Amino acid sequence: MEAGGDIGTLGGKAETIGWRIGIRDPSTAEPFGREETLRIMNVTDRAIATSGDYEIFFDEEKDYYHVVDPRTGISPRISHSVTVVARNAMDADALATTLMVLGPEKGLELIELIEGAECFFVLRQGCTVESTGMSGYWES
Repeated sequence: MEAGGDIGTLGGKAETIGWRIGIRDPSTAEPFGREETLRIMNVTDRAIATSGDYEIFFDEEKDYYHVVDPRTGISPRISHSVTVVARNAMDADALATTLMVLGPEKGLELIELIEGAECFFVLRQGCTVESTGMSGYWES
C-alpha cells in the first residue's frame, strides 16, 4: 500500500523475502521528473514515510516548502529528506515530518527513544546520517 510517499507493508513477497523499497535521492528529484535511487531497503510488516524539501515550494528560490518549523515559521534548511521506518504509517509519517524540523542531532535523540522506529537523514551538505537500527533494513 502506497499513499504519496508513505508505504505500509504486510508480510513479505515470500516467506524469507521482504519488500524492496527505494529511497529517492533528493539531489536528483524533480517534480514529475527523473528520479534516482539512493538506497534500497528490505522491509516486512513495517511502514515507511519520507519527508523532504524537494517537491512542493512556495517561492521561486525554493527556500520555502511544505514543511515549516512552528517555532520560526521557516522551512528547515539542514536536511534534504528524512525517511522513517515504524510500526504503522501514521507514526512513520508524523515522525518523518518531526525529524525534518528537528534536524539530525535532536532527531536522532528522539528516534532512539521510540521502540520499533528507525530513521535515515539525507543532509543538504551531501552526507547521510542514520539511527542505530537502520542498518538492519538495508538490502545487502
